[in-house]
Amino acid sequence: MLNRAFDVYAFPIDKPEDSRIANLFHDITDIKRHKDHVELLLKEVNHCAKNMLSLVNVIARRTASSGIYGFLERFSDRISALAANQDILVKSEWKTVDLNDLVRGQLAHFSDLFENRIHVDGSPIMIFPEAAEKLGMALHELTTNAGKYGALSNTSGQVQISWRRERTEDRHSYVMEWRETGGPSVKAPQRTGFGSLVSGSLLTSGLGGSVDAKYEPSGLIWRLTCPLASVTVVDDTASVRAEPLTRKSEEVGVLIVDDDALLTRSISEMLEEAGLAMIGPTGNVEDALALIAHARPSFAILDVKRGTETSEPVALELQKQGVPFLCVSGYSKDQLPDIFDEVLFLPKPVDERRILKMIQQQAELKTLEH
Repeated sequence: MLNRAFDVYAFPIDKPEDSRIANLFHDITDIKRHKDHVELLLKEVNHCAKNMLSLVNVIARRTASSGIYGFLERFSDRISALAANQDILVKSEWKTVDLNDLVRGQLAHFSDLFENRIHVDGSPIMIFPEAAEKLGMALHELTTNAGKYGALSNTSGQVQISWRRERTEDRHSYVMEWRETGGPSVKAPQRTGFGSLVSGSLLTSGLGGSVDAKYEPSGLIWRLTCPLASVTVVDDTASVRAEPLTRKSEEVGVLIVDDDALLTRSISEMLEEAGLAMIGPTGNVEDALALIAHARPSFAILDVKRGTETSEPVALELQKQGVPFLCVSGYSKDQLPDIFDEVLFLPKPVDERRILKMIQQQAELKTLEH
């Protein structure tokens, strides 16, 4: 009878001279579990929807920053790429995603070229949903550029997409390569646009590792190298640690702990423009704790849930050191762990100007206290 739920109804036995009562027990365990499961799913849907709106907000602003001409087409294409990712994630029930399905989904517009001009080569690998989101956006940008300017813009160019696992003495790595041949002559872009960010620094900040893009006479060669543990489950792996950043003692150092690389980049740029120094950012709890130990921040911004872990250990360490921090989340505040009850809170999608204002207010309070 343990861990069961019952609906209990007590009533008198229908005789005036009888003082006894009867009890009716109705086992409602399955009903309650179903109700709790539905409530949990609704909370997760709300959380995912807010995160998606936050991402759409950043994509819109980033796309518009390169000029209003062609904005609708570029923005629509990027939203379509997000939708393709969502289809694959929902199909996998937000568990692991088949990388081959992800690649073919993002190149669906060129599906008639597979095995003829587009070649996919890689051993089967199931990747984390968070990695699938980032890789999906990068693949979309690479595909778009190949269709407009590269190997897929003519009738003879070829694209080879491959991935593999590599192991050294102290590390398991994941390597993915996009190689174009037979297209028009290409050259490196003169400015870093949204597409370069998504397939470059935003991807590496989300997964760790590095991206190398070479514009050879024969075509673009793009290569991602990152810890295997960033994309899939692996045993006995040595993850890449974030490099601690130093700062001048008089600067306000802001730590950001969030695995949404696009949002993190947008917030970081805004804070740096305001003259604030950044610590990190990172999407990993262990890296965040290492950064705090190396350079105590003046303020921190935490997303509560990142992948399969939460930022509670980071929040505990910040509270221990007396560092104020802001919680941003797709969850409502009453759904957060108790440690976040008394902290500053902003729901996603985030108004980045409010973040800057909160940091400035905290800095003013600290000045008054001294």
